[in-house]
Amino acid sequence: MILLTFLGLQCFATTFAPMSVKDQLLSSKGVVQGEVLSTTSLRDPKFGIVTKAFIRADMWMGTDVSNGHVELFFPGGSLGEEARRVPGAPRFSIGEKVVVFTSSHENKNWVYNLGLGKFSLKKVGTSFVMVNQVFPQVPDVGQMVFRNFVDMAQRLKGEKFQKRFKDKYERAVENKASHQIKSANSRSIASASSSSVQVADENSSFWLVLLLGAMGFTFRLSSRKNKS
Repeated sequence: MILLTFLGLQCFATTFAPMSVKDQLLSSKGVVQGEVLSTTSLRDPKFGIVTKAFIRADMWMGTDVSNGHVELFFPGGSLGEEARRVPGAPRFSIGEKVVVFTSSHENKNWVYNLGLGKFSLKKVGTSFVMVNQVFPQVPDVGQMVFRNFVDMAQRLKGEKFQKRFKDKYERAVENKASHQIKSANSRSIASASSSSVQVADENSSFWLVLLLGAMGFTFRLSSRKNKS
């Protein structure tokens, strides 16, 4: 399959048809979620110039991971003065959080479906959302809440994600970040509640003044009648 894909790329530009996250999950060998540590171009004897993305894997399924890290290959890259551009190839940035579908060929993990199989993991509110490189605006194809994806993957594949062991320092950093998010949300809620109380107090004061004024007017009117 990979060989046919490479031959096809030599003939024409890559054309992607929308493919749902579910369909990619079912047709790929595996999936990995982690952080991009580096990218390196090298020469493959069969496919020419390819790029290797070195990823620290946090969660994975059906993908060969060694010591919490995985190498993912895809066609194209720059090697010295020679460059090979493959339309539709995935783009990886150092430090980027990603979710990538994988395939296996000659004992190597390859990015499945090129850019269609690569997602960036974005923080949206209190949730993480997978955003696709090719179809970022298409629901169920280019976007999915990550926790929903995890549930779906484990249900359809019939297995649990494997997770990398995290040391005390890393867990402390994550807990601190989580605490800061919760504190920010709490402050926002408290601020909104305070504003509501202030508005309520202003409304109460307005009606109290109006009531007292009405009582005063009634008292004066009653006094005039008694004098008469």
